[in-house]
Amino acid sequence: MSRGGARAGAGRKPKAEKDKLIESLDAVINQEEVLKHLAKLVQQGEFRAIKLWLEYRYGKPTDHVEHTHTEDIEMPPWVKTLQIEYVDPEPTTPP
Repeated sequence: MSRGGARAGAGRKPKAEKDKLIESLDAVINQEEVLKHLAKLVQQGEFRAIKLWLEYRYGKPTDHVEHTHTEDIEMPPWVKTLQIEYVDPEPTTPP
């Protein structure tokens, strides 16, 4: 069973820690060479390279998730204050 609440090492790392990691990587990796290599892979048709480039260039597409349920759920009264129009799909009859 998982525990909630604050724990040592949990949560997002501080920006200073992230910046330190970036500086360390920049010290040993030539950014221009990495970009040239990525460009070469994209031109060769490597799917993962193309996907990576597109996501950074144009943004990752929005994920669409369809929520379905098979049982009636009684909504708490405060849900009505959200002014959300809920349309219950027609129930399907089992074959």
